[in-house]
Amino acid sequence: LHLAKLWLKDCEEDHGSCNKSLGSSFLPTRVLSIRNTSPRLCLTSALPRTELVRYAALSHCWGSLDDLIRLTKANLIEFQREIPPTALCKTFRDAIEITKALGLDYLWIDSLCIIQDDGEDWKIEASLMCEVYSCCAVSIAASSAENGNGGCLFPRDPQRRWIQRVEVITEKAPAEFILLNRGISKQCIEDTPLATRAWALQEHVLAPRTLHFSSSQIYWECREKQACESLPRGLPGYHFGSNVKTWLDWAPIVQEYSSRTLTYPGDKLPALAGLAEKVHEETKNTYIAGLWLETLAWDLLWTTAAVVYQYQKPKYSNGPLDLEPSWSWAAVDSPV
Repeated sequence: LHLAKLWLKDCEEDHGSCNKSLGSSFLPTRVLSIRNTSPRLCLTSALPRTELVRYAALSHCWGSLDDLIRLTKANLIEFQREIPPTALCKTFRDAIEITKALGLDYLWIDSLCIIQDDGEDWKIEASLMCEVYSCCAVSIAASSAENGNGGCLFPRDPQRRWIQRVEVITEKAPAEFILLNRGISKQCIEDTPLATRAWALQEHVLAPRTLHFSSSQIYWECREKQACESLPRGLPGYHFGSNVKTWLDWAPIVQEYSSRTLTYPGDKLPALAGLAEKVHEETKNTYIAGLWLETLAWDLLWTTAAVVYQYQKPKYSNGPLDLEPSWSWAAVDSPV
């Protein structure tokens, strides 16, 4: 974790494009204060105005809802006093340990900072998701955890090598080469349980910097650098870790997003709303049910992957919460 702290320090001090949100006064409504042994929920409006509140935001897979501790109307007052560490799942405990190691005092976790049985609170907080991740000091991605019991910190396999130094004897002189496994980002980011979660896409794209905690190693990603434990100074040939090259290129985002899963089908558009808000801020275009008014003729040319590759009719949603118009890609239950 010392290496992760160095990456964060280097980014905050030297990466101009990663620090555009530093002047923002935005804070989430609630955060977890982790200064003491037991974390507690606190309202940011009650924090001293003189205090610089820097927070980490957790990106994780919920898994079984029965096993996940959640903020409710019933435990709201109790959690403001204390959240017993024994009640926290491994992913949350690890995230707290990581946040402390990074020198941060506050952590935002969706299930503990949004009242889960209060529809009005959920609606308000979901609308702020764009700012929550855009303005965090760092996003902690529990990439390899399928649920709350998976955690962020894993034992390392000493037999696994991501890079190998090879000495080659030539006619002129010996030369040393480094053989690099080019699949590092794929295995640490893309081929992980978190990469299948729809909500996690905008969390990944919006965060100025992300620490991916995979089962093989920690992977750093910001707008100017990618690095990992094997190559702590940075990977050669920087490229964005997912196939979403930029959040302004909407078609690849929809393609990637629609291939992911949601616990609640009714979250299909809300889980992308933060990213859509960011695009609107930059382009001033009008967002309508997953498409853009200014490019509507083009956006309506979507089709499902099933139609393209398997010649099947698209499967339309028919649940009680599915209010998306039939002409939107969000109305179908399949990748587009």
